[in-house]
Amino acid sequence: MRTHSRRKGPPATKDNVMLYEAQTLGIIVRVQPEFMDARSDPEKSEFMWSYTVEIENSGEMTVRLMTRSWRILDSLGRQQ
Repeated sequence: MRTHSRRKGPPATKDNVMLYEAQTLGIIVRVQPEFMDARSDPEKSEFMWSYTVEIENSGEMTVRLMTRSWRILDSLGRQQ
């Protein structure tokens, strides 16, 4: 399934927090990452993030989420 981004350029921000959004066939997926400073240890190169994922059906058809998987990329585009 191809993903079509609704935005061009950098991700939007919500309350100064990055918000990523993509749409495919009327299904909108929004992801808001949050850095968890208290659970990270930069001296050991350990960085913990949490992600809030919102899925919205803006189409006319009823759909059901059967499976899911996430690709997480760092700022250089490397898959984690």
